[in-house]
Amino acid sequence: LEKLGLVDGVITDDSDVWLFGATEVYKNIFNESKYVEIYKSSNILHELGLKREDYICLALLLGSDYTIGIHGIGIVNATEIIRVFPGINGLKEFKVWIDNADKDELINNGKTYGSKQKLTKKEVSLLSDKDKFKYEHRKARRRWRLNENFPSKAVIDAYMNPMVDS
Repeated sequence: LEKLGLVDGVITDDSDVWLFGATEVYKNIFNESKYVEIYKSSNILHELGLKREDYICLALLLGSDYTIGIHGIGIVNATEIIRVFPGINGLKEFKVWIDNADKDELINNGKTYGSKQKLTKKEVSLLSDKDKFKYEHRKARRRWRLNENFPSKAVIDAYMNPMVDS
C-alpha cells in the first residue's frame, strides 16, 4: 500500500512489514504507556547497511511467518552469512557450501584446509572474508541443515510481490 502511494507509512509491531517493502513504520501507536516509535528503511540502510533483500535473506536464515529458518543459526551467524554470501544468489552459494560439507573443505589457492587442521593467525588473516568465514565455521556447517529448496523461491516471491488490492 505504501508503494502504491495509498498510505504514508505503516502502523504495526510486526517486523515482517520490512520484508514486504515498507519504508516508514510506526510502532506502539496504540500503546498509551509508550511513545510512538518511527523507523525508516533509509535509516536502517544508513546505520546498518541493510536493504530489503538483506531482510529477506535474514528471514530465510532465522525464520519468519513463512519459513522456519535454519536450526543453529542465530542473528550473529545470519548477519555474518549475509555479509559474505550477499543476496539471494549468495544464499544459493551458501547452500552449496553447506551441502558439500562432507565432500570438501575450505579450498584457498589450491590448498585444502580440513576440519581438524588449524591455521596460524597470520594464515587466517590472509584469507578473504568469505574464506575466513568458511574456515571459522567449517565445523558448524556440519550441524546446519538446509532443506532441499533453500532459499525458497515461494517465500522470496511472497515477500517481493505481495498481493495488494489497489
